[in-house]
Amino acid sequence: MWGIPALIFLIAFLHRAAPGVLAKELMQAFGITGTVVGLLSAMYFYSYAGFMVPGGVLIDSLGPRRVITAGGAVMLVGDELYRVQGHDLDVVDTTGAGDVFRGAFIDAYLRGEPPPGILRFANAAAAVSCTRTGAIDGVPTRDEIDRLLSTTSG
Repeated sequence: MWGIPALIFLIAFLHRAAPGVLAKELMQAFGITGTVVGLLSAMYFYSYAGFMVPGGVLIDSLGPRRVITAGGAVMLVGDELYRVQGHDLDVVDTTGAGDVFRGAFIDAYLRGEPPPGILRFANAAAAVSCTRTGAIDGVPTRDEIDRLLSTTSG
């Protein structure tokens, strides 16, 4: 029961500790001070904290199904905004959907997909994962993702 929260804490701890280990090299390589290294390493937590309240309010008021389905995925590349509509599926469990999204995003990116294709693939993968219970059992196969993509437009 405590394995997943402990793993999440470990990852957060590594995010906090990693810049400290590389601080001297970062300061020398980029000609910056320790203050700048600290500020840059804290940006992850500022953005994370900034999205906690609006995300919680949306999920509490609209429910996770509506937030995930209606939200879709948004990505900004340069000065272009890409938006992909969510999939209207029966949500069983959202555990692991963000991890599946990130993994599929990286997969599509490494395959050389353009930004809209990357988002469509990652969004479909996360949608399929929400139709199952659990994080590991929720990870879809490539065929399952492609099957969902073939039934939707866009």
